[in-house]
Amino acid sequence: MKKIFGSDTITKKLFFSYLRKTNIKSLKHLLDNQNCISFFKTITQDFLNEKLDTDDFSVLLEKLWIVLSKNKNTKDDKITFTCLLGAELEWYLRNDPVKAGEFLKQILDFYNKLG
Repeated sequence: MKKIFGSDTITKKLFFSYLRKTNIKSLKHLLDNQNCISFFKTITQDFLNEKLDTDDFSVLLEKLWIVLSKNKNTKDDKITFTCLLGAELEWYLRNDPVKAGEFLKQILDFYNKLG
């Protein structure tokens, strides 16, 4: 799982800062549903509070999607699908803003259902 960041040290630092913020000890602990939800809710809340810009939010969801999609127990979960939408958000924002808005609505609908 460590290869999900490649040479992107900035994203890696940001991602691991959120792991620490949510008291998640490692990437493999994200496979625990409660940890995954906590991580997702925290980054979404920071996005809504304008502590994360759209690009950072999208890349964090992309990395979370990579972690979840590599595991047979989580690859078909609703949160995994929602993270995939987030991973695509950055591209669609620049190339198809209407579609980006639809993706963002689905992400926020999922977030709101989590309570």
